Order: sequence, then C-alpha cells, then structure tokens
Amino acid sequence: MENSMSTLPVLLGVLRKRIMEEQMKYLDQFDLSKQHIHYLIVLWNHKEGLLQKELVEFVHFDKAHASRALKELIIKDMIYKEDKNTYKNKYYLTEKGLEVAGKIKTRSHKIIEDIFSILSEEEKKQMEATLKKLTDHINQSE
Repeated sequence: MENSMSTLPVLLGVLRKRIMEEQMKYLDQFDLSKQHIHYLIVLWNHKEGLLQKELVEFVHFDKAHASRALKELIIKDMIYKEDKNTYKNKYYLTEKGLEVAGKIKTRSHKIIEDIFSILSEEEKKQMEATLKKLTDHINQSE
C-alpha cells in the first residue's frame, strides 16, 4: 500500500500537466496564460463578484500572484473592479470575460471528458467523491 500511495502525487501531476497542456493550446487565441484560468473560472462561478482575498482563498495562490494575474485580466478587458481606489473591492467578469470564461469552461469540460472517457460512470463518481473528500480534509486542517 505504501509504495502505491507514494506515486499518487506523480500521477496527479501528470494528469494536471496534460489538462493544462490541452488548455494552453486553446488559451493562446485569447492571449491568456495558465495563471489566468483559475481566476476566470472562479469568477464565472461567482457572478456576484468576489473580493481579491476571496479569490486567493479559492485558487490557493499567494496575494502577489493574484495581484499580477488580476491586473493583467483588467488590462485584457476580461474583468473589472468595483471601486478602483480601494483594496476592498469586488472583481467581476466583463462581457468579454463572460464569453471567454464560458468557452474555457466548455473546452475544459471536453478535455476532462476525453481524458476520463475510459472510466465507467461509477468509477468517475467514486473518483470525484474521493477527491472531494481529500480536498475537504485538507481545507479543514488549514
């Protein structure tokens, strides 16, 4: 059991890398990098807007990373800030950001469907449940 569990981070890394490679092929047309994906997807799922602190908590990146990525997304007209003169502001997707985030989500769904197409529906449900359980455990221990 110990030997098989020790390879889990490697296997998860391979899956993540493959998914990111496929996404990057698609992102080039929007002049976006992989650092932007997370923020667009989180904001897509929170159309009511989020504070930068909340975005950082969702994506698990540091504040400096978030500041750079969010600034670039503003310049690219993908997101906007509620109040530009304060740090306590919410970020929202622009119309362009909504369109691009929707396309990225659709493309990501297709990539994941293709990668996991060899699994049965039961295996997919079990994998999702297991990963959610692990993620919840990690989040509770932080």
